Amino acid sequence: MGKSRLGLCSTCKQTDSKYRCPRCEECFCSLDCSRKHKVEKKCSGVRNPAKFLPKSQLVQSLNSDYNFLTRLEGALTVADKQNASQAGKLQKKHSLIQKIYESNNIGVRFAPSFTQRSKDNRTYFHRQNKVLMCSIDWCLHTTSERQETEQPQPLKSTFTNHGNASTSTLQELWNRAKEQWLQLASEDKIEQPKISMDEALTFVVHVSTSKKLGPVYRPLNSSLSLLQCLAGSTVLEYPVVHIFTHSCKLVTEHDVSELEESSDDENSTDSESCTESSDSEESTSGESDSSEMPSEHDAGVSALPPLFGSYLENSNSNP
Repeated sequence: MGKSRLGLCSTCKQTDSKYRCPRCEECFCSLDCSRKHKVEKKCSGVRNPAKFLPKSQLVQSLNSDYNFLTRLEGALTVADKQNASQAGKLQKKHSLIQKIYESNNIGVRFAPSFTQRSKDNRTYFHRQNKVLMCSIDWCLHTTSERQETEQPQPLKSTFTNHGNASTSTLQELWNRAKEQWLQLASEDKIEQPKISMDEALTFVVHVSTSKKLGPVYRPLNSSLSLLQCLAGSTVLEYPVVHIFTHSCKLVTEHDVSELEESSDDENSTDSESCTESSDSEESTSGESDSSEMPSEHDAGVSALPPLFGSYLENSNSNP
């Protein structure tokens, strides 16, 4: 038996080669040597379609290029179908969630599907219990201890949990989230909360942002259900509940309304003072204009050239 034109196997180096690797073009004799070659060389065994070829080999590679383009077209078609089906399912899910929120006077906005906010949202409708199961962001706020020369710095800890029944009270949901938070923190899976959860806490929801006062919050009644607490607010993908200690200063909607009323009163008093000052200026300007207005004779004399003016004065003095 003659020698193989491919030479000896590059793996075992004992037997004539029968196959060539499409990726690195090394030769081997059997399937076992091929597997060893892929492990040792970390070779995928798949032909590189972007590999440079000289002109003399272009005709031989046409078949491989055609197969590559065919596989690529098939992969793109499958990906388009999968994306279309996923987009349809996501749209149906969003429409159902939006309907539930809007029926409870809650606005909702959905982020693009590629954002992290959208990926973290696990809100769904439990059809058997007919209840909306929500994801919730719990944001704990407090201030650091006041030093002699430093201002207290704000501290914030955030925890997200899922599967919260929207019909449960806010206090029940917080107790459930607190247990999960402390358990995960004890297992070193998440960071320990920077705030003592035994303190007296105030539940609020962010409503708007004031240019003068900053974030504006609305206090929540923890004895009401989640949907009742969120009524009149807007949710981005899933609710965010802010929890403040009593050491934090909060700006509420009541503070903003008081600020607007005081600014309206100041504007009205300023406008009244402006109108009074303008009236007084007009009256004084009218008096000064009448006192400074010249007589007809003086105006006529002053309007004439200097020579004729002096002649008229002399003629009036010597009749």
